[in-house]
Amino acid sequence: MSTDSVKQAEINQVKNLEEKTGKKINEWISIANNSGFEKHGEILNYLKTKHGIGHGYANLVVHYAKQAMQAQRQMKQTGSRNNIKGRKN
Repeated sequence: MSTDSVKQAEINQVKNLEEKTGKKINEWISIANNSGFEKHGEILNYLKTKHGIGHGYANLVVHYAKQAMQAQRQMKQTGSRNNIKGRKN
């Protein structure tokens, strides 16, 4: 399977999740990140049991949520480094 077809399959899965649940992927990411859980399996189980979505959709959401959290951490770290560099002693 080519990279393009994998990416297209992911796009289709997001579209199908949104159509089936009525929630946008960003809403699902927020739900996952505010679940109170940190481990992949814990968030996955939470989405499946509390929100009734299937394993594949829950797994997709967890991956997206983890990527969003990582990006947010990196932005905070970059911002902190920039603030430190800009300080005068």
